[in-house]
Amino acid sequence: MIGNTGLGLAENEFRGAVVRITEGRGKGQERVIESHTATEIFVAQPWRVQPDSTSVFTIAEASWKPAGITRSDEIRFLAPPAGEGAIQILGVAVSGRGVESPESEAIVGRCDLAASGVIDTDVPPTPGFGIASTGQGGFVLSGIGFSSLENTRTIRTGTLTVHYWSELESPTPWRLAAAVEAENAIISVNPAMPAGQGDLLQIEAELLRVLEVRAGGAELLVDRGIHDTEATAHPADSRAYLLRRQTSVFAFQKGFFGSPASGSYSQWVDLPEARIAAAEFYVTNDRGSSPTAFQAYTLTAEGGLRTMAGGQYTIQYDGTLAMMGNIAPPVVVERTRAVRDVQAYVEQEPLGEPVMIRVLLDQEPYVDLAIPAGSLMSEPVSCFDRAPLREGSLLQAAILSVGTGAGSYPGRGLTIVLRL
Repeated sequence: MIGNTGLGLAENEFRGAVVRITEGRGKGQERVIESHTATEIFVAQPWRVQPDSTSVFTIAEASWKPAGITRSDEIRFLAPPAGEGAIQILGVAVSGRGVESPESEAIVGRCDLAASGVIDTDVPPTPGFGIASTGQGGFVLSGIGFSSLENTRTIRTGTLTVHYWSELESPTPWRLAAAVEAENAIISVNPAMPAGQGDLLQIEAELLRVLEVRAGGAELLVDRGIHDTEATAHPADSRAYLLRRQTSVFAFQKGFFGSPASGSYSQWVDLPEARIAAAEFYVTNDRGSSPTAFQAYTLTAEGGLRTMAGGQYTIQYDGTLAMMGNIAPPVVVERTRAVRDVQAYVEQEPLGEPVMIRVLLDQEPYVDLAIPAGSLMSEPVSCFDRAPLREGSLLQAAILSVGTGAGSYPGRGLTIVLRL
C-alpha cells in the first residue's frame, strides 16, 4: 500500500487506475489500484522497492493513450478536462522502417492542465543571460532571466550568437595602417582584410561593426563602440581582429520560465581555443522574438573570454640550476594547441640574483620567464596572440642565467608549465 493522511479520496473512486511514484524512494514504479480508502491505497502487486516518507506519488489512468504523430518539434492534441490535474506525456521515436524506440529511452514530460490554456499576448521581454568559460574547450550559458515573466509562458527557443577570435589563427596578421581617433568612421588596415558587411572587429577593448568594405578590404567604413564598448583613439599598428561568429539554438519546454528548473538552467557549448569578445541572445515565443540582449567581454584582462582546450605541457629539471641550453629532452607537440599562459616554479628559491629562463618552440624563442631572487615562481606570461603549438613541433627550455656572485644561490628543482 501507499498513502497520505491528507489525501481525502472518495472510497474506491480510482479503483482500476494506477498509482505512480514520481520522486523519492521507489521512483519509477507503477501499480494498479485494487482498492483504496480516503487515505490509503492498496495495490494489486507488492512494490519492488518499498516507498517511504520521501516518496511522492500520483494517481493516473491505467494505460497510455495515443495522442498523435508529428514530424516536427511540436505536436497539438486535445487534453481531457481535468481541472487542476496534469497529464504525463511520453514521446517515442519511430524510424523510417516503422521501428519504435524502447519506452525505457523515451522522452517523458509532465504538463499542468490548469495552465495549458495560458497564451502570450506579445513577444517576450529582453532576456538577461550570462556565459562563463571553463577553460576546457567551451563555455556555459546560464542565468537566463527576465525583469517580468509576462509573455514568457510559450517561449520555445533561445538563440545565442558569440563573436570570437580563433586562437589557432594567431597572431593576427592585421594592423591599423594609420592612427584612428575616437570620432573617425573610416579605418585603414594592412594588409587588406577579407571582412564582410555586418562583421565585427575588435581593436583593443573596442568593438566595431563593418558597414562598407572599400579598396578591396584595405579601408573600412565602420560603426564605432558596438555593444556599449567605448569608442576611443587607437595608435597606428594596433592589432585588429576580424571576429567569427557561432550561433546556437536552445529548446525550452513551454512554461519552463518561472518554474523552479529555470533558476538552475545551464547549457554547455563546445567552442575550443577561441577568445569570445561579445555575445547576443534572444528568445522566441508563439508571438515572435524578443529584443536582443548583448554583452561585451573586451574589458577583461585578456580582452575576452578564452575557452582554450584544457591540459598542459610540463618540462622539468631536478638538480641545482645552472646555465643550460636544454634542461630536458624536447617535448613533441601531439596536436595543434593554443597556449593560455606559461609559468615557472622552483623547489628551492634562488638567492642574490634572478633565474632567467627561455622556452623555445622549434629552436625559436617563444616565452622568456624570470624567477626573482627569494621567490618560488615567476609571473605567468599570457600567450594570447602568439603562434599556437603546431602538431609535431618541439618544445624545449633553456636557463639563460643564474646567480653566481658571493651570497648567491641559483635555486633547485625547476618546473615549467604551459597551460593549454
